[in-house]
Amino acid sequence: MVTTGYESAFCSRCTQGFESGEVFVKTDDRFYHNECFRCAQCFEMLHEQEHYSFDGRNYCSYDFKTLYAPKCVQCAEFIEGVVIRTSYGNWHPHCLTCAECNKSLQSKEGVYIVNGSNYCFDCKEKVGRQEHYYCVKCRQIVDADAVLRYKLEIYHPYHFRCVKCDIEVDETARVCGDDVYCLRCYDLEKSQICYACKVAIDYQLERSVVALDRHYHPK
Repeated sequence: MVTTGYESAFCSRCTQGFESGEVFVKTDDRFYHNECFRCAQCFEMLHEQEHYSFDGRNYCSYDFKTLYAPKCVQCAEFIEGVVIRTSYGNWHPHCLTCAECNKSLQSKEGVYIVNGSNYCFDCKEKVGRQEHYYCVKCRQIVDADAVLRYKLEIYHPYHFRCVKCDIEVDETARVCGDDVYCLRCYDLEKSQICYACKVAIDYQLERSVVALDRHYHPK
């Protein structure tokens, strides 16, 4: 836009006026010099790209979404348009499906959360009678003999790496405080060695017997 008739206007960014005949930008009743029309976060020029105005500031698409747009907990993409909110976060409508039958959960029957996963009414009733565990990270079933409990939540072990050797842990992993160890590193770092059989004593499974300052398995 050319400033004809707008010579008394001022740039909303630098507060300076405009020269007669100068080309400028007008958005949301605000005026900007071409050089001043930039993203408030990264300062990139906004003329040739999609941009948003929020709370009196202009943003490029990426920074606006990063700062203000909700992320879908299922696909981790920004949500534009309709947002479905549950106690476990925000969802695209097409991402909110039953963990058992994959049916869309946009209907009025509601969303039922069991062990961190979403279910329709029918599947909620069925799952409620089963001994299933669900990983809070990927929301998939965890076999009962492969559960890793971390900070009172249930996970697949392969979501973690050993704090000492950095290998992906398995169902034999051990948790100590905020740290996850593979069994070998846990034995080396935290366990006493049985004097009789020379095998590590796992204190998460049993207590040692001490005699003459030597540790033994209880049996």
